[in-house]
Amino acid sequence: MECKQCKKELTGKIQKIFCSRSCSATFNNKKRIVTDEHKNNVRQTMLSKYKKKYCIICSKELLAQRHRKTCSKECLYKLRLTYPMPTPKTIGGYRKGSGRGKHGWYDMMHFDSTYELAYYIFCKQHGMSIERCTDTFEYINSNGEKRIYHPDFRVNGKIVEIKGYKDKDVDLKIRSVTEPIELLLPNDLKSIFEFVEKYTNIKIEKLHKFYYKKERRTPDGARTRKSSP
Repeated sequence: MECKQCKKELTGKIQKIFCSRSCSATFNNKKRIVTDEHKNNVRQTMLSKYKKKYCIICSKELLAQRHRKTCSKECLYKLRLTYPMPTPKTIGGYRKGSGRGKHGWYDMMHFDSTYELAYYIFCKQHGMSIERCTDTFEYINSNGEKRIYHPDFRVNGKIVEIKGYKDKDVDLKIRSVTEPIELLLPNDLKSIFEFVEKYTNIKIEKLHKFYYKKERRTPDGARTRKSSP
């Protein structure tokens, strides 16, 4: 016995008319008459499901039916400045673990790399005041786009940036800061790395062993929950 649509031979114990659902739909739709009125009704039904959306900044119509509020990157940037996001999980702001290095928690503070952790340990052992920098600075990146720069630390009141390598936007970020800032690259951190390796007896690459997750013990042995920097 053959398939009514493609004439393919049917096999199996169960008697069939078509070899597949595709052939069945193709064969049955040949006799279906679709009028212009029916097409228009389908069109109106589909259009009613998608209401027109407009950019909340420039009021331009959004052509793509997606969950977005702005029509371009420029309007999105203006939205971020006009309406600050209330939680750290939304767009903008410092994001824990956003870097490429091995990140984790130590001494109630989040670190994006072992370089940052080594510098923190060095500062603490030398009696320096160190904390996460909460200031932000606007700059134009190498592609001509507006971005927001979040420096790493404040050490004794001075901003310090730790970089494992120098990319094309580093100088643009540094120039955007309106106060004194110190940029430290791996060559600048050699003496600090040597001190920390002797102090901890662990190589810098393995320093992430000091990280803890969620609820762990602090350096003084007390049990605590993970908190934001």
